[in-house]
Amino acid sequence: MAAKKRLLFYTFIIFSFFLSFCDAQKKQSSILSLQQDVIQEKLKSKNNTIKRKGTIEKYGVHQIDESYVATVTKKALSLSGPITVKILNGGYSGASIFTVSSDSKKYVVRFLEHKTKEARQNEIACLKIASQEGYGPHIYFSDVDQSVVIMDLLFNQDISLQQRQSDCLYIYLAQLLQKIHSGPKFGNYRNIFNDIQGCIKVVKKNLEAQNIDSIPLAKIEKIIDILHDTLLSHLITTPCHNDLHPNNLMFCGDKFKAIDYEYASQEDPYYDIAEIALFYCFNPAHEKILLSTYLERQPSAKEEAKLYFMKQVALIYYAIFFLEINPEQLHKYEKLQVPLDIDFIKEIAEGKLENTTDVLKSAKFLINYIVANFESKKFSNALKILREKDGLPSA
Repeated sequence: MAAKKRLLFYTFIIFSFFLSFCDAQKKQSSILSLQQDVIQEKLKSKNNTIKRKGTIEKYGVHQIDESYVATVTKKALSLSGPITVKILNGGYSGASIFTVSSDSKKYVVRFLEHKTKEARQNEIACLKIASQEGYGPHIYFSDVDQSVVIMDLLFNQDISLQQRQSDCLYIYLAQLLQKIHSGPKFGNYRNIFNDIQGCIKVVKKNLEAQNIDSIPLAKIEKIIDILHDTLLSHLITTPCHNDLHPNNLMFCGDKFKAIDYEYASQEDPYYDIAEIALFYCFNPAHEKILLSTYLERQPSAKEEAKLYFMKQVALIYYAIFFLEINPEQLHKYEKLQVPLDIDFIKEIAEGKLENTTDVLKSAKFLINYIVANFESKKFSNALKILREKDGLPSA
């Protein structure tokens, strides 16, 4: 069940990527809404209960059920009246998440029982920074030893087609990025290139074990090496969220707030910008608004090239990650047919991608797209712009 739950989330990510690659402007709002409904319908409380039991068996933590959540919340917040506790569907990080309703307020209670103490400390510290700086939910209570955080329940407003077509949405997203990146420093560091290399190492091992040579992993390694070597002298570090997909962004009408700081760290800010661009900017004009608002000026050719390259990094990360989580399906890769038209979007929106083969199909789509980008004039132009700044050859 936990694997099925993760699969639905991965499908949602690929769905968002596909929207950015296809000319489906008029269908974005209705398809996205339908896909979110499909996800929520699939994630029943039964799955969450099974996941929590598995966590208890693995880690030996307290039985985290509604009764325990009510006890912890009442004590932490000194609540005396009746409260209602419900499992919150839609959590994808492995944490146990609940909503708690009192007479006047609603809270989210998040348990980090699956993490090490160091990881819990880091995530809670990042959550507190986000709370204090106003770009995350307000934190009412946290305890590292109890592995619990109690925070505001943020209500995510639907984004209409009209709002997606307006400049304001991308201005709000840029303002969120500014707040995160200019705020207090997060306590640890992440290197996305190291993460990708770690995934590639696992995939290589799986391919060798099954004697599979149909996946162009060497090509992807070549591309990521070029991206890394070219971007290296342009990288900086700021506080970054590192996981800004639509499930972690709450639209509050005139601003966005970000939740789930599991991967928050010091990283290059263009990775956050790249994820936002991939998930939200389905029109090149909107990407320009996002970047120019973020920079508070028109971007230079180098900055536009850096964003384009960092988008390729994000695409590679997801493609390799999808290969890593499906070792038993890798033998199917060569014969998979990957459509590139709107019909595939409809399949995703209708919830038809419900098995690991379909996630592998999504990985193949991404790999084909990455290779096509690599062979494009836009890639070579971006390479030239970034390498000329360093006095390096363009090839």
